[in-house]
Amino acid sequence: MLRALGPAMDTVRTTPTTELALLHMDPPGPVPGAGDGMLLGGLTDEAVAAFVAAVGPGVESPLLSVELRRLGGALTPGRASGGGAVDGLDAEYMCFAVGMLPDPSFMPVVEQAVHGVRDALAPFAAERTFLNFAEEPHEVSEFFDPDTLARLRGVKGRYDPRDLIRAHQPVRPPETASS
Repeated sequence: MLRALGPAMDTVRTTPTTELALLHMDPPGPVPGAGDGMLLGGLTDEAVAAFVAAVGPGVESPLLSVELRRLGGALTPGRASGGGAVDGLDAEYMCFAVGMLPDPSFMPVVEQAVHGVRDALAPFAAERTFLNFAEEPHEVSEFFDPDTLARLRGVKGRYDPRDLIRAHQPVRPPETASS
């Protein structure tokens, strides 16, 4: 269905393992950028239409990449034993949008475009999101079910009660938890 839109590049092919690191076409070194991701419960015709309206032909955008990744397989919840706090992603697709920042003044424009993609796909969002693809601040409850979040807060309170170990998307000890 997406090929009918006439992509600028169609890289779907069998890829040798020696080329897997090149598959995403990331630059070889760090590049300043801004982006954010979300999980989608499904990719209905309406979701595809919203995606195309946000980033498809004729849409001027500062985004370098907006991708949809099919999930499932080993990422299905319950498939992997001993998966830790997150044993899978309860969604059918993941979306990630990113733009480069050749200058800090580009930040508002790129963030607005990323938010445009997220807003367009919001009606199709899964209940949770994926911590590894959440570059903007989120409520920590978006990543974990309530039981897992309580367990993680307990571990944080037991081993780091003064909240010295920090993360971009922090799980706070129970007494300092505000999200």
